[in-house]
Formats: sequence, structure tokens, C-alpha cells
Amino acid sequence: MLRMRFPVVALTLVGIAAVVASPASAVTGLAQSTLVTAVPAGATPNVNNGVVLTMVQVGTRIITGGSFTSVSPPGVTGSSQAVTRNYLMAFDATTGQVDPSFVPAVDGMVEGLTPGPTADTVYVGGYFSNVNGVKSKGITLLSTVTGAVVPGFKPAALDGAVWSIIPVPGHLIIGGTFTKIGSAAHSGIGSLNPTTGAIDPWMGIQLTGHHNYNGVSGSNAAVGARRMDVNPGANRLIVVGNFKNAGGALHDQIVLIDLGASATIDPSWNTASFSATCASSAYDTYVRDVAFAPDGSYFVVADTGGGGKTAANTDGTRALCDSASRWEIGATGTDVQPTWVDYTGNDSFESVTTTGSAIYVGGHERWVNNNLGSDSAGAGAVPRPGLVALDPASGLPFSWNPGRNPRGAGAYALLATPQGLYVGSDTTYIGNKTYYRGRIASFPLVGGEVLPSTATGSLTRGTVYIAGPGSSPAGTLVARAFNGSTVGSTSTVDASTDWSQVRGAFMVGSWLYYGWSDGKLYRRTFDGTTLGSPSVVDPYDDPYWQNVQTGSGQTYASKPPTLYGSELQGVTGMAYASGKLFYSRSGKTNLYWRWFSPESGIVGALETAGTGSESFAGADGMFLSGSTLYWTSKSNGALHSVAFNGGSPSASTDQVVSGPPVDSTDWHSQGMFLLP
Repeated sequence: MLRMRFPVVALTLVGIAAVVASPASAVTGLAQSTLVTAVPAGATPNVNNGVVLTMVQVGTRIITGGSFTSVSPPGVTGSSQAVTRNYLMAFDATTGQVDPSFVPAVDGMVEGLTPGPTADTVYVGGYFSNVNGVKSKGITLLSTVTGAVVPGFKPAALDGAVWSIIPVPGHLIIGGTFTKIGSAAHSGIGSLNPTTGAIDPWMGIQLTGHHNYNGVSGSNAAVGARRMDVNPGANRLIVVGNFKNAGGALHDQIVLIDLGASATIDPSWNTASFSATCASSAYDTYVRDVAFAPDGSYFVVADTGGGGKTAANTDGTRALCDSASRWEIGATGTDVQPTWVDYTGNDSFESVTTTGSAIYVGGHERWVNNNLGSDSAGAGAVPRPGLVALDPASGLPFSWNPGRNPRGAGAYALLATPQGLYVGSDTTYIGNKTYYRGRIASFPLVGGEVLPSTATGSLTRGTVYIAGPGSSPAGTLVARAFNGSTVGSTSTVDASTDWSQVRGAFMVGSWLYYGWSDGKLYRRTFDGTTLGSPSVVDPYDDPYWQNVQTGSGQTYASKPPTLYGSELQGVTGMAYASGKLFYSRSGKTNLYWRWFSPESGIVGALETAGTGSESFAGADGMFLSGSTLYWTSKSNGALHSVAFNGGSPSASTDQVVSGPPVDSTDWHSQGMFLLP
């Protein structure tokens, strides 16, 4: 198992000899309409040592914290122009120049940063005991202009470090390794007055118990909230960290808290998905970061953990070790399940932030979509060295792939701003040793990709396109008028391609996707009249990274999913909806599905057999219109409709809507689709 550890940092903390650092909290994702560019901007300073762990924008400054002590101006790779900045610095968001006036003296590693209650102020949390020569353990409020402590902020005494800071109206929520605030017991989480720092009894929840350590065996780390995020309405708080219980009840490594007149645990939400031990000898807790979507509808958790696959999970499913997972805020139950999970195959994710259009995740991962790999690239895996942008609908990676080689221990901080995305790490290059960016890189929105439409078609257009129709002219693409009940005329659209070789087809946006008799997936543009040139959908053979060494004994070479090849050759129909590719297979009863990202063309590594009582063993083409799935019977060419219900078609709703038994129309095909 590849497992990179964070470097040990000497700390002046009683009872703590060494600490493993953690990434920055997202504090609610910032909406961005496009992806950021894959080429980093040049206007960022170079951090010469240590690690960047957290960043936040306050006005025109980017405040940066971590374990570093030396910083150089943008474009300077040597130490001749280096300036001392112990654990904390500020730089201009436009020029990247280090602020000469912000030089606060903190005597320990900085873990958390959040904008303060007034302009040009910032909350700072970490492992320090003194600020500017005055005792202030774990948290302070600083002027970003002068670096001085804001007058009047005198925080209550803590007996541990602060990892995460969340301001909400009237309260300052802090999470970390402390067990007391002042003289009151507050294990791992509590709240302060946001202006004075005085103890605030509003947050009375206690986080207790180790996730893995049992007093005898397993890794032993401090208990407490590691990372937190709040929804845009500031009434829901998601907390992850090293704890077994919250408020005396089982909430293993994750808890959802309602923020009302007092902070209370949400009684309607819990999950056992983080109860697995993973690599217990290496990690007491393996959750690393959490971030709400900009609209608050879901949150994403990023994990490390190792552990690999077990004998019981030979199909590629596993505990949530080394993964990113999406969770719907509207889901309820005692064991809520994630919407999707993207696995690295035993490499750590360390940070996550959301922008609505994408979910950015950082770590030291080699591959993603790697359910079937364990320290190697399994079928369907794609290289994403140290950085990835995930499709929110499916959890599959977009084509954005700047990479970090070498990957180091990880990218620990991600900050989305109105101008783009900042990445903080322990490494100095973006790309394959291409762009020197000392532990800080900035990816602008200007020049980034406008994501393609994910619109799908419906019968309101009144036309179904049929590839390789069963009746003459065979091998063509035809258009047939049909509104769900009445059939009109059929006309030829294209005869230059042998459409009899198609194995299922569907459209998303302007792209027509279809399987082919060679076992590969193809796509081309189509507007209802003109077809673009076809190309193989092959994001698995990445020419830039294919032959690059990962640094752990192999290259980034990967392989296509198991759908490609003989499985795709046996596909009899396809349809797409909400991030999922549905398909039928010759002689198979089930309607199968895999996650699918139309932008990158990446197909999910795992095949899932759908539920429902309808049999598709004799299907011969299908298309989806809204909540109704239409499919053709190979036996007689009749067109059936069945209620789709999110992928679980029921035989009780099946009815023949056209075909030889009804109107003498033959619906046999190699693939059918609708124009969005």
C-alpha cells in the first residue's frame, strides 16, 4: 500500500510531540460557472519550506497558513530574495507580492483561517500558544493590514489546538483537540463570542471516543472536530473528525448539527458508512475534509485511510477509505448512503472545495475512478496526479488535469475565489515538473472551460432518431415522427455511416454517443441534420501522463472500463439521465447502469444491475423521455413504454404504444435517441 505521511513538525505544546497536519476547511463552496484553467498563473509567491495547509481571501489579500518559515516573491526559485514568514503570511491576490506589513508572530503551525467579523480581519487557528508575544492559545483575531491582534478579542483559555473555525451569526464555532474552553468541558467542538472571544455556551455538544484506537491497539490521535462547513443558510453544520460519539450517541467520524436557538444534533441524519477501521495502525481517523455545495443541497467528504479491498468486496465496492463521496442534505435515516463515491485505489484525498460546476479534490492520488485497483490502475481508472475536478452529478472526473508531479504528501488546501482556484501543498511543480509554483498555485477562471450542456431530449420535439433500422433502408440513420402515441413519416438522415454497427445510442447536449461493433464508445456532434466526425471516447489513454513515472514504481498508464470490448458489443440499447448511463445487454434481464460524465466521456468503473421487474432480455433499442423509458422488442419490433422511476422500470406499467401489433410500424434498431 502506498501511504505518504506528513512530515513531523516540532511544536511547543505540552504533551504533544508530533502532529499530523490537516487541510483547510472550505467554509461553504463559492459558485463558479466554469472550470478553472489547467495552466497556473504566475502571480503567486513561492513558499520555500514546510507545507501550506490553509488559505482564505480577505479583501485583496490571500492569507496563508501552515508550517512554513520562508517565502520568496513570484518567479523567484532561489532563496536570495526570501523573507521570513513563520507559519502565516499574506500576499496580494492580483500581483502575488508578499505583504511587507503583515508579519504577525505566532509560535506554532497554523491550521485554520476564516474571515473576521469586520473588514480586513481574519480568525487564525492552530497549534500556537502565543501571538505577538502575548499568550493566546490556539486561536486569535488579527488585522490583515498590520498583523496586530484586534483590540478586545481575548479568547477563552483552551487546552488544545484549533483546527477549524466557522463564523455564524452571533457565534464563532471552533473545532479541534481541546477538551475545555475556560473551565467548562467542551470536547472537540465549542463556540466563542465572535467579537470578544469569550466562552459561548450555545454549542454544548461533546465529541468523544476514538474512531480506531481502543486503548490498546491502533493509531492513537487526538479526539475532536477536524474539519467543518456550514450551509449558505447558516443553519446546518457538518462536522468530520476523530470521534466515535457526538452528544453521547453514536456518530462515527461525522455528524450533522442543526444551528438554532442552540446547537443540536440533527436527529434525522446519521450514517454508518464511516464506521470501517480502514488502516487502523496508521490512522485513528481517516476523514480529512468536508465542503457544502454553494446551494447547500449536498456536501462532499474527502478521505484517506488505506485498507484496500476485502475478500467480501471483490466487485470493487469497499469502505469509504481513500475516496470522495457526495451526500444529499435532504436525505434522512439512521444509515444514510452517499449518492456516489469516487475511489483512488489506496491513495489519500486531503482537501475538497465545491463550486457548483465542479468539485475540486486534492491529495496525492495517482488515479481516480479506481474501484477495481489497489495501488495500481484498475479497469476504468484515469490518471489525476494530486488534483482532480469531479462532475457533481456522477463523481467522475472532468477532463481538467493539471497534475502535480512530484505529488509529495498532498494538496492540503483548496480555496475557490471569484477569480479562480488556489491550491496549497507540500510540492513545487504543477504538471510533470513543468511550472514551478512553490507550494502555492493559482488557476484562473479566465481561459477555463465552459462546461458543455447536459440537456437530454424528450418526445415534445416529436422525432425519434433510429440507427440501423430493422426495415429498409438498413444501415442508415433515420428520423421518425412520433409523439408517444402517433407515428408519422420516416426519412433518411445519413447513409454515409454503416449504422448497423451501432450498439446503443443516446444524446447529451450537442453530442451523440454510441457503442460500436468494435467494442468501443464513440461520439460526434449532431444537430438533427448534420453529423460531425466520429471519434473514439478514450480518456483512459492520456498521452501526457501515460509514460510518466508516478514515483511509486509504475507509470500513470491506465486501462478502459470493463464495459469496453465484448460487453459493449452485446449492448442492445442505451439511455442517459442524471449522470447515469443505462443500457441493456443481449440475453440479460436487467437494465444495467454506470456513472457517466458527458464532458470527459469517462464511464464508471463499476456496473450496477438496476432494480425493477421489467425484463430487457429481448430489447432491441431504447430511448428515454422524461420519466418514461421506451424500448423495442426484438421478437416482433413492437415499441413498449414503461415508467422509469429513476432507473427501476416496473413491468406493471408496460404497454405497447406502437409496432406491428398496433400500427404496422417496425421499431427494430441498433440504437434510438432523441435530440435535446
